[in-house]
Amino acid sequence: MKIIFPIGSIYPAQLGGPSNTIYWLAKALIQNKVEVSVIATNSGIPPEVKLDKWQDTAFGQVIYVNSWFHAMPFRHILISLSFLFRKNLLHLTGLFYPPSTIIGLLAALFRRPLIWSVRGELSPNALKYSSAKKRVVLRLIELLKKQITFHSTSIEETALIKKRFGKAVKIIQIPNFLELRPKIAREEQPAPYLLFLGRIHPIKAIDNLLHAIQQSKHFKPKGVKLKIAGDFDNSYGKTLQQLVSELKLDAEVQFIGRIDGQQKETILAHAAALILPSHSENFGNVVVEALAQGTPVIASQGTPWQILEQYRAGFWSKNDPTNLAKNIDQLFSLDKEQYLTYRENAFHLVKSEFDVFRGVDRWIAAYKKTLSER
Repeated sequence: MKIIFPIGSIYPAQLGGPSNTIYWLAKALIQNKVEVSVIATNSGIPPEVKLDKWQDTAFGQVIYVNSWFHAMPFRHILISLSFLFRKNLLHLTGLFYPPSTIIGLLAALFRRPLIWSVRGELSPNALKYSSAKKRVVLRLIELLKKQITFHSTSIEETALIKKRFGKAVKIIQIPNFLELRPKIAREEQPAPYLLFLGRIHPIKAIDNLLHAIQQSKHFKPKGVKLKIAGDFDNSYGKTLQQLVSELKLDAEVQFIGRIDGQQKETILAHAAALILPSHSENFGNVVVEALAQGTPVIASQGTPWQILEQYRAGFWSKNDPTNLAKNIDQLFSLDKEQYLTYRENAFHLVKSEFDVFRGVDRWIAAYKKTLSER
Protein backbone atom coordinates (compact mmCIF):
# COMPACT_ATOMS: atom_id res chain seq x y z
CA MET A 1 0.00 0.00 0.00
CA LYS A 2 1.35 3.40 -1.03
CA ILE A 3 -0.18 6.73 0.02
CA ILE A 4 0.44 9.91 -1.99
CA PHE A 5 0.08 13.29 -0.28
CA PRO A 6 -0.01 16.25 -2.71
CA ILE A 7 0.05 19.27 -0.40
CA GLY A 8 0.92 22.95 -0.60
CA SER A 9 3.40 22.91 2.28
CA ILE A 10 4.80 20.43 4.75
CA TYR A 11 7.47 20.24 7.44
CA PRO A 12 9.81 22.03 7.90
CA ALA A 13 7.34 24.64 6.61
CA GLN A 14 4.96 25.96 9.25
CA LEU A 15 2.18 27.44 7.12
CA GLY A 16 -0.91 26.19 8.89
CA GLY A 17 -2.08 23.07 10.66
CA PRO A 18 -1.90 20.60 7.73
CA SER A 19 1.86 21.25 7.34
CA ASN A 20 2.34 19.43 10.63
CA THR A 21 -0.73 17.16 10.65
CA ILE A 22 0.30 15.39 7.44
CA TYR A 23 3.94 15.33 8.54
CA TRP A 24 3.04 13.55 11.78
CA LEU A 25 0.67 11.16 10.02
CA ALA A 26 3.19 10.31 7.30
CA LYS A 27 5.88 9.71 9.93
CA ALA A 28 3.62 7.28 11.80
CA LEU A 29 2.68 5.50 8.56
CA ILE A 30 6.37 4.99 7.70
CA GLN A 31 6.97 3.46 11.12
CA ASN A 32 4.14 1.04 10.32
CA LYS A 33 5.74 -0.03 7.03
CA VAL A 34 3.36 1.94 4.79
CA GLU A 35 4.94 3.53 1.72
CA VAL A 36 4.49 7.30 1.57
CA SER A 37 5.29 9.92 -1.07
CA VAL A 38 4.78 13.62 -0.44
CA ILE A 39 4.67 16.29 -3.18
CA ALA A 40 4.93 19.79 -1.69
CA THR A 41 5.89 23.23 -2.94
CA ASN A 42 8.84 25.19 -1.58
CA SER A 43 6.46 27.53 0.27
CA GLY A 44 7.86 28.16 3.76
CA ILE A 45 10.88 25.94 3.17
CA PRO A 46 14.26 27.24 4.46
CA PRO A 47 16.99 27.82 1.84
CA GLU A 48 19.16 24.89 2.96
CA VAL A 49 16.51 22.34 1.93
CA LYS A 50 17.07 20.80 -1.51
CA LEU A 51 14.40 21.54 -4.10
CA ASP A 52 13.17 19.56 -7.11
CA LYS A 53 14.78 16.30 -5.96
CA TRP A 54 13.16 13.28 -4.37
CA GLN A 55 14.67 12.62 -0.97
CA ASP A 56 14.19 9.93 1.65
CA THR A 57 13.03 11.32 4.98
CA ALA A 58 11.53 10.09 8.24
CA PHE A 59 8.09 10.77 6.70
CA GLY A 60 8.59 9.13 3.31
CA GLN A 61 9.88 10.07 -0.11
CA VAL A 62 9.46 13.82 -0.41
CA ILE A 63 9.92 16.36 -3.15
CA TYR A 64 9.73 20.12 -2.58
CA VAL A 65 8.86 21.58 -5.98
CA ASN A 66 10.31 25.00 -6.67
CA SER A 67 7.21 27.04 -7.47
CA TRP A 68 7.04 30.70 -8.41
CA PHE A 69 3.28 30.94 -8.27
CA HIS A 70 2.14 29.01 -5.20
CA ALA A 71 -1.56 29.47 -5.89
CA MET A 72 -1.13 27.46 -9.11
CA PRO A 73 2.14 25.44 -9.00
CA PHE A 74 1.98 23.71 -12.38
CA ARG A 75 4.95 21.35 -11.91
CA HIS A 76 3.64 20.31 -8.51
CA ILE A 77 0.30 19.41 -10.14
CA LEU A 78 1.96 17.49 -12.99
CA ILE A 79 4.15 15.45 -10.63
CA SER A 80 1.12 14.67 -8.49
CA LEU A 81 -0.91 13.58 -11.53
CA SER A 82 1.90 11.24 -12.61
CA PHE A 83 0.86 8.99 -9.70
CA LEU A 84 -2.78 8.91 -10.76
CA PHE A 85 -2.81 5.61 -12.68
CA ARG A 86 -0.46 3.63 -10.48
CA LYS A 87 -1.61 1.42 -7.60
CA ASN A 88 -1.70 4.31 -5.17
CA LEU A 89 -4.15 6.13 -2.98
CA LEU A 90 -4.27 9.92 -3.11
CA HIS A 91 -4.91 11.82 0.12
CA LEU A 92 -5.66 15.48 -0.53
CA THR A 93 -5.90 18.40 1.87
CA GLY A 94 -8.42 21.23 1.36
CA LEU A 95 -11.16 21.52 -1.24
CA PHE A 96 -10.35 24.97 -2.59
CA TYR A 97 -6.55 25.02 -2.89
CA PRO A 98 -6.27 24.98 -6.72
CA PRO A 99 -3.85 22.00 -6.98
CA SER A 100 -6.07 19.95 -4.64
CA THR A 101 -9.15 20.91 -6.64
CA ILE A 102 -7.60 19.94 -9.98
CA ILE A 103 -5.99 16.71 -8.73
CA GLY A 104 -9.09 15.70 -6.76
CA LEU A 105 -11.53 16.27 -9.62
CA LEU A 106 -9.35 14.36 -12.10
CA ALA A 107 -8.83 11.51 -9.64
CA ALA A 108 -12.60 11.28 -9.11
CA LEU A 109 -13.30 11.54 -12.85
CA PHE A 110 -11.00 8.57 -13.56
CA ARG A 111 -12.29 6.67 -10.52
CA ARG A 112 -8.94 6.57 -8.72
CA PRO A 113 -8.74 5.81 -4.96
CA LEU A 114 -9.11 9.18 -3.24
CA ILE A 115 -9.49 10.52 0.29
CA TRP A 116 -10.18 14.24 0.47
CA SER A 117 -9.76 16.05 3.80
CA VAL A 118 -12.23 18.93 4.03
CA ARG A 119 -10.26 20.92 6.66
CA GLY A 120 -13.12 23.14 7.79
CA GLU A 121 -13.80 24.60 4.37
CA LEU A 122 -17.51 23.75 4.38
CA SER A 123 -18.41 25.81 7.44
CA PRO A 124 -20.74 28.75 6.68
CA ASN A 125 -18.18 31.20 8.04
CA ALA A 126 -15.49 29.84 5.73
CA LEU A 127 -17.72 29.67 2.64
CA LYS A 128 -18.58 33.35 2.74
CA TYR A 129 -15.04 34.25 1.66
CA SER A 130 -14.46 34.04 -2.15
CA SER A 131 -17.94 32.56 -2.31
CA ALA A 132 -18.45 32.70 -6.11
CA LYS A 133 -15.33 30.65 -6.86
CA LYS A 134 -16.19 28.16 -4.13
CA ARG A 135 -19.68 27.63 -5.51
CA VAL A 136 -18.19 26.54 -8.84
CA VAL A 137 -15.80 24.10 -7.15
CA LEU A 138 -18.57 22.66 -4.98
CA ARG A 139 -20.78 22.13 -7.99
CA LEU A 140 -18.02 20.15 -9.75
CA ILE A 141 -17.39 18.08 -6.62
CA GLU A 142 -21.13 17.45 -6.37
CA LEU A 143 -21.06 15.85 -9.85
CA LEU A 144 -18.26 13.46 -8.85
CA LYS A 145 -19.01 12.92 -5.17
CA LYS A 146 -19.73 9.18 -5.51
CA GLN A 147 -16.05 8.63 -6.38
CA ILE A 148 -14.74 10.53 -3.34
CA THR A 149 -14.19 9.45 0.24
CA PHE A 150 -14.33 12.61 2.36
CA HIS A 151 -12.35 12.96 5.57
CA SER A 152 -13.89 14.76 8.53
CA THR A 153 -12.19 15.55 11.83
CA SER A 154 -15.33 15.85 13.97
CA ILE A 155 -19.05 15.07 14.29
CA GLU A 156 -19.81 18.67 13.36
CA GLU A 157 -17.76 18.51 10.17
CA THR A 158 -19.34 15.18 9.22
CA ALA A 159 -22.75 16.86 9.47
CA LEU A 160 -21.59 19.71 7.21
CA ILE A 161 -20.33 17.26 4.57
CA LYS A 162 -23.65 15.39 4.58
CA LYS A 163 -25.59 18.64 4.43
CA ARG A 164 -23.60 19.77 1.39
CA PHE A 165 -23.24 16.50 -0.54
CA GLY A 166 -25.99 14.25 0.83
CA LYS A 167 -26.25 11.59 3.49
CA ALA A 168 -25.10 8.79 1.19
CA VAL A 169 -21.57 10.12 0.59
CA LYS A 170 -18.60 8.16 1.93
CA ILE A 171 -17.02 9.78 4.98
CA ILE A 172 -14.28 8.71 7.36
CA GLN A 173 -14.22 10.61 10.64
CA ILE A 174 -10.80 10.69 12.27
CA PRO A 175 -9.45 13.57 14.39
CA ASN A 176 -6.12 15.22 13.73
CA PHE A 177 -3.33 13.45 15.59
CA LEU A 178 0.07 14.79 16.58
CA GLU A 179 3.44 13.53 17.65
CA LEU A 180 3.75 14.28 21.36
CA ARG A 181 6.85 16.31 22.09
CA PRO A 182 8.65 16.39 25.43
CA LYS A 183 6.86 18.60 27.93
CA ILE A 184 8.75 21.74 28.77
CA ALA A 185 9.49 22.38 32.43
CA ARG A 186 7.18 25.22 33.38
CA GLU A 187 8.36 28.17 35.41
CA GLU A 188 6.08 30.56 37.26
CA GLN A 189 5.80 33.91 35.52
CA PRO A 190 5.81 37.29 37.31
CA ALA A 191 2.57 38.03 35.46
CA PRO A 192 0.50 35.14 34.04
CA TYR A 193 -0.62 35.40 30.46
CA LEU A 194 -3.35 34.10 28.23
CA LEU A 195 -2.42 33.13 24.69
CA PHE A 196 -4.04 33.28 21.29
CA LEU A 197 -1.94 31.52 18.66
CA GLY A 198 -2.96 31.16 15.05
CA ARG A 199 -4.00 32.95 11.88
CA ILE A 200 -5.01 36.57 12.39
CA HIS A 201 -8.30 36.52 10.51
CA PRO A 202 -11.87 37.69 11.25
CA ILE A 203 -13.07 34.07 11.51
CA LYS A 204 -10.91 33.74 14.66
CA ALA A 205 -13.04 36.35 16.52
CA ILE A 206 -10.06 37.84 18.35
CA ASP A 207 -12.02 41.08 18.66
CA ASN A 208 -14.48 39.22 20.90
CA LEU A 209 -11.56 38.08 23.04
CA LEU A 210 -10.34 41.66 23.45
CA HIS A 211 -13.77 42.78 24.62
CA ALA A 212 -13.86 39.77 26.95
CA ILE A 213 -10.63 40.60 28.76
CA GLN A 214 -11.87 44.15 29.22
CA GLN A 215 -15.05 42.77 30.86
CA SER A 216 -13.22 40.18 32.97
CA LYS A 217 -13.26 40.71 36.74
CA HIS A 218 -9.89 39.03 37.21
CA PHE A 219 -7.83 39.87 34.11
CA LYS A 220 -6.56 43.32 35.08
CA PRO A 221 -6.62 42.93 38.90
CA LYS A 222 -4.41 39.81 38.67
CA GLY A 223 -1.97 41.54 36.33
CA VAL A 224 -2.70 39.11 33.49
CA LYS A 225 -1.43 39.76 29.96
CA LEU A 226 -2.79 38.58 26.63
CA LYS A 227 -0.24 37.52 24.03
CA ILE A 228 -1.46 37.32 20.43
CA ALA A 229 0.86 35.17 18.32
CA GLY A 230 0.48 35.26 14.55
CA ASP A 231 1.23 37.44 11.56
CA PHE A 232 -0.75 40.62 12.27
CA ASP A 233 0.46 42.56 9.21
CA ASN A 234 -2.96 42.60 7.57
CA SER A 235 -6.17 44.62 7.71
CA TYR A 236 -7.70 42.57 10.53
CA GLY A 237 -4.48 42.84 12.52
CA LYS A 238 -4.58 46.63 12.16
CA THR A 239 -8.23 46.64 13.25
CA LEU A 240 -7.30 44.66 16.37
CA GLN A 241 -4.46 47.03 17.23
CA GLN A 242 -6.84 49.97 16.94
CA LEU A 243 -9.37 48.16 19.14
CA VAL A 244 -6.72 47.54 21.79
CA SER A 245 -6.12 51.30 21.98
CA GLU A 246 -9.84 52.09 22.06
CA LEU A 247 -10.34 49.66 24.95
CA LYS A 248 -7.28 51.06 26.76
CA LEU A 249 -5.60 47.67 26.84
CA ASP A 250 -2.22 48.74 25.45
CA ALA A 251 -0.42 47.69 28.64
CA GLU A 252 -2.10 44.30 28.77
CA VAL A 253 -2.06 43.09 25.14
CA GLN A 254 1.09 42.11 23.25
CA PHE A 255 1.22 41.30 19.53
CA ILE A 256 4.25 39.02 19.34
CA GLY A 257 4.12 37.98 15.69
CA ARG A 258 4.51 34.54 14.24
CA ILE A 259 6.31 31.91 16.31
CA ASP A 260 7.43 28.39 15.40
CA GLY A 261 9.42 25.45 16.69
CA GLN A 262 10.79 25.45 20.21
CA GLN A 263 9.69 29.04 20.78
CA LYS A 264 6.09 28.00 20.12
CA GLU A 265 6.32 25.03 22.49
CA THR A 266 7.79 27.23 25.22
CA ILE A 267 5.16 29.93 24.97
CA LEU A 268 2.40 27.31 24.94
CA ALA A 269 3.84 25.59 28.01
CA HIS A 270 4.04 28.79 30.07
CA ALA A 271 0.61 30.19 29.20
CA ALA A 272 -2.05 30.12 31.90
CA ALA A 273 -4.40 29.01 29.12
CA LEU A 274 -4.74 29.01 25.36
CA ILE A 275 -7.88 30.71 24.07
CA LEU A 276 -9.44 29.84 20.72
CA PRO A 277 -12.52 32.10 20.35
CA SER A 278 -13.17 31.31 16.67
CA HIS A 279 -16.56 31.65 15.05
CA SER A 280 -15.80 28.35 13.32
CA GLU A 281 -13.08 25.67 13.34
CA ASN A 282 -13.20 22.15 11.94
CA PHE A 283 -10.60 21.09 14.51
CA GLY A 284 -7.94 23.51 15.77
CA ASN A 285 -4.50 21.87 15.87
CA VAL A 286 -3.25 24.50 18.25
CA VAL A 287 -5.60 23.14 20.92
CA VAL A 288 -3.89 19.76 20.77
CA GLU A 289 -0.46 21.42 20.83
CA ALA A 290 -1.41 23.39 23.95
CA LEU A 291 -2.84 20.32 25.70
CA ALA A 292 0.36 18.42 24.91
CA GLN A 293 2.22 20.96 27.04
CA GLY A 294 -0.31 20.54 29.85
CA THR A 295 -1.91 23.91 29.15
CA PRO A 296 -5.69 24.24 29.67
CA VAL A 297 -7.75 25.60 26.80
CA ILE A 298 -10.78 27.86 26.50
CA ALA A 299 -12.31 27.02 23.12
CA SER A 300 -15.43 28.44 21.57
CA GLN A 301 -18.53 26.45 20.79
CA GLY A 302 -17.73 27.13 17.13
CA THR A 303 -15.01 24.49 17.60
CA PRO A 304 -15.50 20.74 18.21
CA TRP A 305 -13.90 20.78 21.66
CA GLN A 306 -16.71 19.70 24.02
CA ILE A 307 -14.27 17.06 25.28
CA LEU A 308 -12.41 19.77 27.25
CA GLU A 309 -15.29 19.84 29.72
CA GLN A 310 -15.48 16.04 29.90
CA TYR A 311 -11.80 15.77 30.89
CA ARG A 312 -11.85 18.97 32.98
CA ALA A 313 -8.96 20.21 30.86
CA GLY A 314 -10.52 23.54 29.97
CA PHE A 315 -13.78 25.24 29.03
CA TRP A 316 -16.08 25.07 25.99
CA SER A 317 -17.55 28.54 25.80
CA LYS A 318 -19.90 30.58 23.68
CA ASN A 319 -17.66 33.04 21.91
CA ASP A 320 -19.44 36.28 22.77
CA PRO A 321 -17.42 38.58 25.07
CA THR A 322 -19.65 38.03 28.12
CA ASN A 323 -19.29 34.25 28.08
CA LEU A 324 -15.61 34.34 27.25
CA ALA A 325 -15.07 36.70 30.18
CA LYS A 326 -17.04 34.36 32.43
CA ASN A 327 -14.79 31.43 31.54
CA ILE A 328 -11.62 33.48 31.90
CA ASP A 329 -12.79 34.43 35.38
CA GLN A 330 -13.61 30.79 36.13
CA LEU A 331 -10.05 29.84 35.17
CA PHE A 332 -8.51 32.47 37.43
CA SER A 333 -10.84 31.54 40.28
CA LEU A 334 -9.25 28.08 40.53
CA ASP A 335 -6.93 27.58 43.49
CA LYS A 336 -3.41 26.31 42.84
CA GLU A 337 -4.27 22.64 43.37
CA GLN A 338 -7.36 22.82 41.14
CA TYR A 339 -5.38 24.57 38.40
CA LEU A 340 -2.62 21.93 38.51
CA THR A 341 -5.30 19.26 38.14
CA TYR A 342 -6.51 20.99 34.97
CA ARG A 343 -2.95 20.94 33.65
CA GLU A 344 -2.58 17.23 34.40
CA ASN A 345 -5.92 16.52 32.79
CA ALA A 346 -4.89 18.47 29.68
CA PHE A 347 -1.89 16.24 29.08
CA HIS A 348 -3.87 13.09 29.87
CA LEU A 349 -6.51 14.10 27.31
CA VAL A 350 -4.08 14.57 24.44
CA LYS A 351 -2.11 11.42 25.26
CA SER A 352 -5.29 9.33 25.42
CA GLU A 353 -7.08 10.72 22.36
CA PHE A 354 -4.66 12.41 19.94
CA ASP A 355 -1.27 10.63 19.93
CA VAL A 356 -0.55 9.83 16.26
CA PHE A 357 1.36 6.65 17.06
CA ARG A 358 -1.67 5.32 18.92
CA GLY A 359 -4.18 6.53 16.36
CA VAL A 360 -2.42 5.66 13.09
CA ASP A 361 -4.11 2.23 12.95
CA ARG A 362 -7.39 4.02 12.27
CA TRP A 363 -5.85 5.64 9.21
CA ILE A 364 -4.32 2.40 7.95
CA ALA A 365 -7.72 0.71 8.20
CA ALA A 366 -9.38 3.62 6.35
CA TYR A 367 -6.80 3.50 3.55
CA LYS A 368 -7.21 -0.26 3.12
CA LYS A 369 -10.98 0.06 2.99
CA THR A 370 -10.82 2.83 0.39
CA LEU A 371 -8.43 0.81 -1.80
CA SER A 372 -10.60 -2.29 -1.51
CA GLU A 373 -13.58 -0.35 -2.90
CA ARG A 374 -11.79 0.31 -6.21
